[in-house]
Amino acid sequence: MASITKRGKKHPALVRKKGITRCHAFQTRSAAKTWATRIEASNSQYD
Repeated sequence: MASITKRGKKHPALVRKKGITRCHAFQTRSAAKTWATRIEASNSQYD
């Protein structure tokens, strides 16, 4: 499940799945959401 927040002018996205955490900061919320969706769909990262 992805968590997207706002810190200052950036939108950090945090994805936790099967005990692994990935995070990245973006300038826009839509870019963060796109990245989070792509990471969640990518099963090879977590196998």
